[in-house]
Amino acid sequence: MATNDKYLNDNNLRITPIVEFLYPYLVKQDTKFDPKWCLTLRFDPKNNPAHKDFLSKLSAANKSTGEELLKGITKGKNAYRIKDILRVEEDADGNPTGMYLLKVSTKTKPVLKDASGNLVSDHVGSSVGNGTKGRVRLALKKSTATNQKTVGLAAYFDRVQIVELVEYSGGSDNDGFGKVDGGFTVAQPGDTVDTTGGDF
Repeated sequence: MATNDKYLNDNNLRITPIVEFLYPYLVKQDTKFDPKWCLTLRFDPKNNPAHKDFLSKLSAANKSTGEELLKGITKGKNAYRIKDILRVEEDADGNPTGMYLLKVSTKTKPVLKDASGNLVSDHVGSSVGNGTKGRVRLALKKSTATNQKTVGLAAYFDRVQIVELVEYSGGSDNDGFGKVDGGFTVAQPGDTVDTTGGDF
Protein backbone atom coordinates (compact mmCIF):
# COMPACT_ATOMS: atom_id res chain seq x y z
CA MET A 1 0.00 0.00 0.00
CA ALA A 2 1.39 3.42 -0.95
CA THR A 3 1.80 6.06 1.71
CA ASN A 4 1.88 9.66 0.50
CA ASP A 5 2.83 12.40 2.91
CA LYS A 6 3.74 15.50 0.96
CA TYR A 7 3.14 17.18 -2.38
CA LEU A 8 6.06 18.21 -4.52
CA ASN A 9 6.07 21.99 -4.82
CA ASP A 10 7.37 22.62 -8.35
CA ASN A 11 5.51 25.07 -10.58
CA ASN A 12 7.42 23.76 -13.61
CA LEU A 13 5.58 20.47 -13.24
CA ARG A 14 2.16 21.79 -12.23
CA ILE A 15 0.68 21.96 -15.74
CA THR A 16 1.63 19.52 -18.49
CA PRO A 17 2.25 20.66 -22.04
CA ILE A 18 -0.46 19.75 -24.55
CA VAL A 19 -0.31 15.98 -24.94
CA GLU A 20 -2.33 13.13 -26.40
CA PHE A 21 -4.86 11.40 -24.12
CA LEU A 22 -5.21 7.63 -23.94
CA TYR A 23 -7.74 5.52 -21.99
CA PRO A 24 -9.64 8.50 -20.53
CA TYR A 25 -11.95 7.89 -17.57
CA LEU A 26 -12.97 11.49 -16.95
CA VAL A 27 -16.71 11.24 -16.24
CA LYS A 28 -17.10 7.62 -15.12
CA GLN A 29 -14.63 5.83 -12.90
CA ASP A 30 -12.43 2.95 -14.00
CA THR A 31 -13.73 0.19 -11.73
CA LYS A 32 -11.52 -2.68 -12.91
CA PHE A 33 -9.43 -2.66 -9.73
CA ASP A 34 -9.70 0.31 -7.39
CA PRO A 35 -12.48 2.74 -8.47
CA LYS A 36 -10.91 5.98 -9.70
CA TRP A 37 -10.87 8.51 -12.50
CA CYS A 38 -7.73 8.12 -14.58
CA LEU A 39 -6.00 9.09 -17.78
CA THR A 40 -2.81 8.13 -19.59
CA LEU A 41 -0.75 10.97 -21.10
CA ARG A 42 1.31 10.25 -24.22
CA PHE A 43 4.48 12.29 -24.71
CA ASP A 44 6.59 12.60 -27.87
CA PRO A 45 9.97 13.95 -26.67
CA LYS A 46 11.73 13.18 -29.95
CA ASN A 47 9.57 15.56 -31.98
CA ASN A 48 8.25 17.96 -29.35
CA PRO A 49 10.75 20.13 -27.40
CA ALA A 50 8.13 21.03 -24.77
CA HIS A 51 7.54 17.33 -24.10
CA LYS A 52 11.27 16.65 -23.88
CA ASP A 53 11.79 19.50 -21.41
CA PHE A 54 8.84 18.48 -19.23
CA LEU A 55 9.87 14.81 -19.09
CA SER A 56 13.45 15.76 -18.26
CA LYS A 57 12.26 17.82 -15.29
CA LEU A 58 9.78 15.15 -14.19
CA SER A 59 12.39 12.39 -14.31
CA ALA A 60 14.88 14.52 -12.37
CA ALA A 61 12.28 15.34 -9.72
CA ASN A 62 11.32 11.69 -9.40
CA LYS A 63 14.98 10.70 -8.98
CA SER A 64 15.75 13.34 -6.36
CA THR A 65 12.53 12.55 -4.48
CA GLY A 66 13.37 8.85 -4.53
CA GLU A 67 16.86 9.50 -3.18
CA GLU A 68 15.38 11.68 -0.41
CA LEU A 69 12.87 9.00 0.57
CA LEU A 70 15.52 6.26 0.56
CA LYS A 71 17.43 8.16 3.24
CA GLY A 72 14.42 7.89 5.54
CA ILE A 73 14.05 4.11 5.24
CA THR A 74 15.64 2.30 8.18
CA LYS A 75 14.39 -1.27 7.70
CA GLY A 76 15.09 -3.27 4.55
CA LYS A 77 16.44 -0.24 2.72
CA ASN A 78 18.41 -2.32 0.22
CA ALA A 79 15.19 -3.91 -1.06
CA TYR A 80 13.83 -0.56 -2.28
CA ARG A 81 14.36 1.05 -5.67
CA ILE A 82 13.34 4.34 -7.26
CA LYS A 83 10.16 3.77 -9.26
CA ASP A 84 9.84 4.41 -12.99
CA ILE A 85 7.25 7.17 -13.10
CA LEU A 86 7.22 7.02 -16.91
CA ARG A 87 6.56 3.96 -19.04
CA VAL A 88 8.20 3.44 -22.41
CA GLU A 89 5.54 2.82 -25.08
CA GLU A 90 6.07 -0.31 -27.16
CA ASP A 91 4.55 -1.44 -30.44
CA ALA A 92 2.87 -4.82 -31.01
CA ASP A 93 6.29 -6.46 -31.42
CA GLY A 94 7.62 -5.05 -28.16
CA ASN A 95 9.82 -2.42 -29.77
CA PRO A 96 10.01 1.10 -28.26
CA THR A 97 8.04 3.66 -30.27
CA GLY A 98 9.94 6.67 -28.89
CA MET A 99 6.85 7.75 -26.92
CA TYR A 100 6.53 7.85 -23.13
CA LEU A 101 3.40 7.27 -21.07
CA LEU A 102 2.39 8.80 -17.74
CA LYS A 103 -0.71 7.48 -15.99
CA VAL A 104 -2.47 9.91 -13.65
CA SER A 105 -5.42 9.20 -11.39
CA THR A 106 -7.70 10.77 -8.78
CA LYS A 107 -10.28 9.74 -6.20
CA THR A 108 -12.17 12.99 -6.82
CA LYS A 109 -13.99 13.62 -10.09
CA PRO A 110 -11.81 15.96 -12.18
CA VAL A 111 -12.95 19.33 -13.50
CA LEU A 112 -13.08 19.44 -17.32
CA LYS A 113 -12.60 22.66 -19.27
CA ASP A 114 -12.43 23.56 -22.94
CA ALA A 115 -9.72 25.57 -24.71
CA SER A 116 -11.35 28.85 -23.59
CA GLY A 117 -11.64 27.83 -19.95
CA ASN A 118 -15.36 27.02 -20.05
CA LEU A 119 -16.67 24.08 -18.04
CA VAL A 120 -17.31 20.93 -20.09
CA SER A 121 -20.54 19.03 -19.38
CA ASP A 122 -20.56 15.33 -18.47
CA HIS A 123 -22.34 14.65 -21.76
CA VAL A 124 -19.39 16.01 -23.72
CA GLY A 125 -16.83 14.72 -21.24
CA SER A 126 -18.07 11.17 -21.66
CA SER A 127 -17.31 11.38 -25.38
CA VAL A 128 -13.60 12.15 -24.87
CA GLY A 129 -11.74 9.39 -26.70
CA ASN A 130 -8.22 8.22 -27.43
CA GLY A 131 -6.26 10.78 -29.42
CA THR A 132 -7.89 13.78 -27.75
CA LYS A 133 -5.29 16.45 -26.97
CA GLY A 134 -5.10 18.69 -23.96
CA ARG A 135 -3.38 19.61 -20.72
CA VAL A 136 -3.62 18.32 -17.16
CA ARG A 137 -3.05 19.97 -13.80
CA LEU A 138 -0.87 17.60 -11.80
CA ALA A 139 -0.43 16.92 -8.12
CA LEU A 140 2.82 15.04 -7.51
CA LYS A 141 3.24 13.42 -4.12
CA LYS A 142 6.23 11.81 -2.51
CA SER A 143 5.43 8.13 -2.22
CA THR A 144 6.86 5.10 -0.48
CA ALA A 145 5.12 1.94 -1.70
CA THR A 146 5.92 -0.75 0.84
CA ASN A 147 4.36 -3.62 -1.14
CA GLN A 148 6.25 -2.81 -4.35
CA LYS A 149 9.36 -1.67 -2.47
CA THR A 150 9.55 1.52 -4.52
CA VAL A 151 10.02 5.20 -3.75
CA GLY A 152 9.49 8.28 -5.89
CA LEU A 153 6.59 10.39 -7.10
CA ALA A 154 2.95 9.39 -7.51
CA ALA A 155 1.08 11.35 -10.18
CA TYR A 156 -2.44 12.60 -9.52
CA PHE A 157 -4.60 15.15 -11.36
CA ASP A 158 -7.63 17.32 -10.64
CA ARG A 159 -8.24 19.39 -13.79
CA VAL A 160 -8.19 18.70 -17.52
CA GLN A 161 -8.24 21.18 -20.38
CA ILE A 162 -9.45 19.70 -23.66
CA VAL A 163 -7.82 21.48 -26.59
CA GLU A 164 -8.63 19.12 -29.46
CA LEU A 165 -11.49 16.64 -29.02
CA VAL A 166 -11.50 13.20 -30.61
CA GLU A 167 -14.87 11.64 -29.87
CA TYR A 168 -15.06 8.14 -28.45
CA SER A 169 -16.42 5.72 -31.04
CA GLY A 170 -16.79 2.61 -28.90
CA GLY A 171 -19.85 1.18 -27.21
CA SER A 172 -22.59 -0.09 -29.49
CA ASP A 173 -20.53 0.71 -32.58
CA ASN A 174 -18.16 -2.09 -31.59
CA ASP A 175 -20.60 -4.71 -30.32
CA GLY A 176 -21.17 -6.37 -33.69
CA PHE A 177 -24.57 -4.82 -34.41
CA GLY A 178 -25.12 -2.51 -37.32
CA LYS A 179 -28.05 -0.18 -37.99
CA VAL A 180 -31.44 -1.73 -38.90
CA ASP A 181 -33.58 0.71 -40.88
CA GLY A 182 -37.13 1.03 -39.57
CA GLY A 183 -36.32 -0.71 -36.27
CA PHE A 184 -36.84 0.49 -32.69
CA THR A 185 -34.91 3.61 -31.69
CA VAL A 186 -34.79 5.58 -28.46
CA ALA A 187 -35.73 9.25 -28.58
CA GLN A 188 -32.89 11.64 -29.30
CA PRO A 189 -32.67 15.24 -28.05
CA GLY A 190 -35.10 17.35 -30.06
CA ASP A 191 -37.36 14.44 -31.02
CA THR A 192 -41.12 14.65 -30.41
CA VAL A 193 -42.19 11.88 -28.03
CA ASP A 194 -45.75 10.57 -27.63
CA THR A 195 -46.59 10.85 -23.93
CA THR A 196 -50.32 10.05 -24.11
CA GLY A 197 -51.70 7.00 -22.34
CA GLY A 198 -50.07 3.69 -21.46
CA ASP A 199 -48.25 2.50 -18.38
CA PHE A 200 -44.75 3.33 -19.59
